[in-house]
Amino acid sequence: MMPTKLADDRLYAFVFGPGKGECTVLWIPPGVWVVVDSCKVGNQAAALHVLAKYAGKCGCLMLTHRHHDHYGEMPSVMSFGDWDTLACNDLKVEHDDDPEAGKKGDLEETLSRLRARLKGDASRFWWTWRADQKCFGDALLTVLHPEEAFSRQKPNRKVSELNEISSAVLVQWHGVTLLLGADTPNPYWRRISESFQKKFAINEHTFAKLPHHGSAGALDHCFLNGSTSRIWVTTPYNSGPKKLPAFADGDGIEQMLQHVSEVHLTGLPISHSNQSDSPCVATRQQLRDGLGPTPNSFDLPGYSGVDLTPNPANPSCYVITSFAASGNANIEAYGPGSVRVTDERGGAVT
Repeated sequence: MMPTKLADDRLYAFVFGPGKGECTVLWIPPGVWVVVDSCKVGNQAAALHVLAKYAGKCGCLMLTHRHHDHYGEMPSVMSFGDWDTLACNDLKVEHDDDPEAGKKGDLEETLSRLRARLKGDASRFWWTWRADQKCFGDALLTVLHPEEAFSRQKPNRKVSELNEISSAVLVQWHGVTLLLGADTPNPYWRRISESFQKKFAINEHTFAKLPHHGSAGALDHCFLNGSTSRIWVTTPYNSGPKKLPAFADGDGIEQMLQHVSEVHLTGLPISHSNQSDSPCVATRQQLRDGLGPTPNSFDLPGYSGVDLTPNPANPSCYVITSFAASGNANIEAYGPGSVRVTDERGGAVT
């Protein structure tokens, strides 16, 4: 279950991923919300399970790219409050004659509201281009990707090419660094690293929402190499034959476990209705061999140790992490459906 309350002196990262779709919600002292992307969990937007539960100012709502698993239910998040900043890099927002404008659906409504903000109050619209920065609460957000020139070279990318311009972001708060990888693939991570190597090292992060659902094609040594104690969260993707992350030898999860002792999945790459009713634990080899994960027996703040069937009041498929200004990080809660994955060599999680 989610924490009863949030500590005033800690930053919180809520990552949702119910099988298709992802959403990251940050609570940044002294109480400012930053929401990156949107998906549906239960009968409402994932972010609303958090925004409606805790107090906070609506700081920034960001769309990283125009893929269906990132904009679901975003209009309802936009309607939750008066967001200080709406952010994206989608060039469709510049065009009033966009043929999608005025149509029904989450994407069309999202683009329409972004366009209205840009036209009506450009000072509260953030073009998320590489190296641009904004402060929300006590945190500094730096856009890692994409470069504006690169995006404008090909303004009408096919849907299959939109990951190329997915907005990766670095969040810095005192001694804490969060890497939010969106769906940014290789070879762009190496370019990101080269662009910022004099300012900061991408691999020296405290926490990462790993890019593109943990696919091997989005993992790069520029952020993989580093401390084994970093917290990595991955969201699953299940659509037709495409299942991410993959657990086979050489695939994404095995690559991750060469660098950290465990990986936290918000859910499995299966449909939302098939996710577990409890937080679970498994080895990578168990998942590779098609064996189901086992209910978790470890204790966490806010976790009662009993099955928590997903419902609108008790959302599923999330991992919550909190951070002290010193850099200390704690997993606060796992939602039903989440899986803590270790390597066979790492033994049982305690």
